[in-house]
Amino acid sequence: MYVEACDLADPRQRFEFLPVSSDEVLIRAWGEDRCFARDNYEILLDSCREELHTQRWWAVRGGFNSARFELSQKTLPDRCVNQDHHPKSGEVMRMYECEAARKPEHSTSFWNLY
Repeated sequence: MYVEACDLADPRQRFEFLPVSSDEVLIRAWGEDRCFARDNYEILLDSCREELHTQRWWAVRGGFNSARFELSQKTLPDRCVNQDHHPKSGEVMRMYECEAARKPEHSTSFWNLY
């Protein structure tokens, strides 16, 4: 997965949040049976399987019903899906330490719903 400028008309940038528990979701690519999956610290798309903890996502701060949230997994609560520094097109998304992205000079830990 990588960062790209938002284009709501691009179906490759659309995802569905599918609840699998009271506070976890699968994040499925629009119109496909492929979901966000973690492979070590890398984020990729793989066939959706809700029983895999590597495909279950959790909103650490905020919530999936709010405008912004941090995206993590309960098995790695100190890591969040993010980029290496301030977002720019083409930058790879992976699991980084949440605290680094929360620093005031970065403030890039939050995702936004559109």
